[in-house]
Amino acid sequence: MSAIGAGEPGRLVGPELLPEVGGEGPRLASRDRLSRREVILVVLATFGTGMALITPLVFTLPLLVAAIDPSRTHLVGVVVGVGAAFSVLAAPLAGSLSDSSRLRWGRRRPFAVIGALIGIVSIPLMALAPNLAMLTGGWVLSSIGWGTAGASVMNLVADRAAPQQRGRVSGVSAAAMQIAAVAGVMLANTAGSNTALMVVLPALGGLLGVGAFMCVSDPTSVGAIALTWRRLFASFVFSPRQYPDFAWLWLGRFVFFSAISLTTAYTTLFYAQRLEIELTSIASIVAVTSGVGVIAAAAGAPLGGLLADKWGRKPLIGSAIAMFSAGSLVLAGAHSLEAIVVGSLINQLGLAAAGAAMQALLLDVLPNGGAEAGRYLGVAAFSQKLPQAGAPLVAAGLLSVQGGESGYGTLFVAAAVLAVLGGACMVFKVRVHA
Repeated sequence: MSAIGAGEPGRLVGPELLPEVGGEGPRLASRDRLSRREVILVVLATFGTGMALITPLVFTLPLLVAAIDPSRTHLVGVVVGVGAAFSVLAAPLAGSLSDSSRLRWGRRRPFAVIGALIGIVSIPLMALAPNLAMLTGGWVLSSIGWGTAGASVMNLVADRAAPQQRGRVSGVSAAAMQIAAVAGVMLANTAGSNTALMVVLPALGGLLGVGAFMCVSDPTSVGAIALTWRRLFASFVFSPRQYPDFAWLWLGRFVFFSAISLTTAYTTLFYAQRLEIELTSIASIVAVTSGVGVIAAAAGAPLGGLLADKWGRKPLIGSAIAMFSAGSLVLAGAHSLEAIVVGSLINQLGLAAAGAAMQALLLDVLPNGGAEAGRYLGVAAFSQKLPQAGAPLVAAGLLSVQGGESGYGTLFVAAAVLAVLGGACMVFKVRVHA
């Protein structure tokens, strides 16, 4: 990894960088196909880092907020939003630094290790937080750390995966991410009332995932860019006119992830309110719906990725998002466990299939042929992280004004509408060249 030191003022200097070839900018030394063994390791890494990142979001954070201040559980959206705001700023910076690195370990794996170390630091802050301020600080570090580790895995997939296997790899990775959330909830639930252990157990999964990632071949780049301060700050932006397909995909993802983020942080509270169950007894219901999510992810994501490779990305995105929206509408009117399970199944099937096809499409339209995958996947992360920061705040405001039952119904209806709008941007405006 490059470091600030002696040399030209304002330039990040470090290991020798090879010159650009033919004025065409950076290029990868090779883009060989990921072997079956490496795909398995990538999936394990995605599973582990996903468990560490998602479990607090969907399960642990609401319980921690309720333990600190039972009268202000709606502020879980604020905690989630602040963490997302910081992680979205970190993503392109880490990606650009990774693009320019030429370490012996490669340019992706070192950042997975750095992310894991930051994630470890967050554990005691969250587990022992006496107030919401410390809990929020811990979640900020956790979001940055495990987010960086997970992004490093996908950056390597962009470097190494052949176009004809991107859908498949994205599909099984998406399935691993969905299953990781469920497995993390089940694992955290074994801690009983020990909230500190609830934080520790999913993080152990993250460490195992990073360990698996270290076994994947991570070649350095040929023609890596010398990273100036100007280029570093330019990591946050791109030209929509120069890269229109990437821009339309970015917008579609932003709207779609806004739909998801409206409800994610409030799922546990929604179940308790609609089923009239005490929050302290909701874990079994979360486990049931999480089991539904496992089934949906195991079926929807790999199938969606496979069909995206065979039939094209956009048809899969359109049909899968329609399914997600239908499930959201079912949940909006659900007042029984049966209705919640059905709505969750439809919703999660659509989400899993759409996620796989969207990730493959993103890898297809990366600017510069994917040579700066870290930078542009970091920019693409804005389209997911910004909604995670903003949408929960909007949801918190709506719930504080509109109140319980009607407020939750409105959130899920809004999610259905936004998902359709985001899908339209991707299906009708993005041109696929791969």
